[in-house]
Amino acid sequence: MYKINVKSAGNYGNVALGARYTFSKRNAEKSIKLFLEHECEIEVTKFLNCGGLWCWSEDHDLYGGLNY
Repeated sequence: MYKINVKSAGNYGNVALGARYTFSKRNAEKSIKLFLEHECEIEVTKFLNCGGLWCWSEDHDLYGGLNY
């Protein structure tokens, strides 16, 4: 599961702020592309299992940065 946190409303202010959740990597990539086209500042985290502990991680390969 991926969480895309939108921190800015984009170049025309037409994007609602807040978190979006998606289950697949493909849908996360589509959403990231859409937000970056609208010049939004985003933060992407991934929900994963680390030895029996579920946690949010910023270690992923979806785009080139933790905050963009």
